[in-house]
Amino acid sequence: MLSMLSTLALYGAIPNPNDIALYPPPLANTRNETISFSHATTTRRADGSMESVYMSPPMTLKPGEVVFTDPAKTLLQMPKGNVAVLGFEAEVVDEKKTSVPLSEVYNHHWLVFDGKGNAGVCDNYLQYKFGVGAESRNSPVHYAEGYGLVLDGTETWGANIHLLRTVDLDGGALGIKHCIECHWAEQKGCKPEQSGEFACCGDGSFCKAKKETTAHAKTYYLRYKVVWTDQAHTVKPLDIYVLDASNCKIEYNIAEGTNKSEESVTSLCWENPKKSEMVYAAGHQHIGSTNITLSLKPKGEKVKTPICTSYPKYGTAAGEVGNELGYLVKMSDCNNLTGIVVEQGTEICVDSFYDVDPKDSRMAPIPGGAHGGVMSLFYLASHPFSPVPTPVPVPTPAPAPGPGDRCLEKLLADCPDALKGNVKACEKCAESHTADLKAAGCTVAEVKRDCTKHPGAPAPGPSDARIPTPAPCLAKLLADCPNALRGSVKACEKCAANHTVDLKAAGCTEAELKQDCSFTKH
Repeated sequence: MLSMLSTLALYGAIPNPNDIALYPPPLANTRNETISFSHATTTRRADGSMESVYMSPPMTLKPGEVVFTDPAKTLLQMPKGNVAVLGFEAEVVDEKKTSVPLSEVYNHHWLVFDGKGNAGVCDNYLQYKFGVGAESRNSPVHYAEGYGLVLDGTETWGANIHLLRTVDLDGGALGIKHCIECHWAEQKGCKPEQSGEFACCGDGSFCKAKKETTAHAKTYYLRYKVVWTDQAHTVKPLDIYVLDASNCKIEYNIAEGTNKSEESVTSLCWENPKKSEMVYAAGHQHIGSTNITLSLKPKGEKVKTPICTSYPKYGTAAGEVGNELGYLVKMSDCNNLTGIVVEQGTEICVDSFYDVDPKDSRMAPIPGGAHGGVMSLFYLASHPFSPVPTPVPVPTPAPAPGPGDRCLEKLLADCPDALKGNVKACEKCAESHTADLKAAGCTVAEVKRDCTKHPGAPAPGPSDARIPTPAPCLAKLLADCPNALRGSVKACEKCAANHTVDLKAAGCTEAELKQDCSFTKH
């Protein structure tokens, strides 16, 4: 688990990982009924991976109505058994299974929990394994090739889903802003000092709709897609971290800018707990954001080096799915971080930037200025380095006699330990059974040849090759690819390619790995 730097100003105590519950406690009113998702389809993709789609039961929303679900009662499904998840995406669809624009139903967030938590420092609602928001339709999570979130089949999946139906709201564009930013209002059942918090976006609460609205209640479905493989042993496992620049506050409010400052910056750093390889990173922010940046600062250095910056994209067309006018519709990600190795103790820093200029027109017609309930999160996936195991000598087993080995069979009958000692001991025993061996038609040359078949004999020639005692590279290859020598040479080389970083770190060359793969049985 990441440790937060003590030199930084903290807003609260660092959570104890032992206190993390199966699911986080509700941060707002949640609905009572259980929502159970069901499997819709599973298809095989061109690259051999699988794609499974899951659907919620129908959910009916009135104008202004808010959905905020309890993970313990929002039951998700995932592919069963020991599999590796390669990607995840989610969205809201209507009765025709057509994508619904954010201007109709605003997808504030989906947080997907597995009952085990992630490796990050924040607890409760930031212990999710997948998290998506308004940008999810254009920003699905897809890890770099060869990496995945490995599951063992004992996970218990639930979700906190936060949706708001934003049609025909009172106050026009300002009413929409207040609704999706969870501002306080009398009818919401929260206190004024809780404005911007989830308490003002509780399930079943309402953003104020126009009195003259003609919009009726409408039925929607929640749909998510999982890309996965049942060949979990072929991918490098990932650790998931959720880093919050607001120090685990999840949501916070930022004031309107002044003449001196039209930008709000929130920053925080953590110490990396173990050597790891960066694989994937993506920021999550709300409207008003300009970017969120992930940087590294090795021990003893003063300068931070950015490795990933997520930029928001704002929609430009009213009602167009994926390009909704004034809404944040995409966050760029970084799925090309492989090869960036972060040493233990290196500081990992997040800097989040929001424009608080009241003249900010990027969200027009939604007004700029102050923003409530903003987020400054970085979702990070990394591959932990495992130490190279110490090679353990593996003795070559004595070969069982084949159908044509009549002399070897007779030798073993007369001298049961013939192949367990050294050559001289074998030949001495054979000499004491000369009459029997000659009667079996064995020549001196054949007996001497058979005595060289024990483990202590000189290295065999090309016609009698055996798998050698593992050298360091072969030991590392077997650690990463346990079945490397049981399949074909091509399968062994493919698995080795998937673990290039680990093998190079162990000092293995491509030539050595090809040589090691040549010891396969096929």
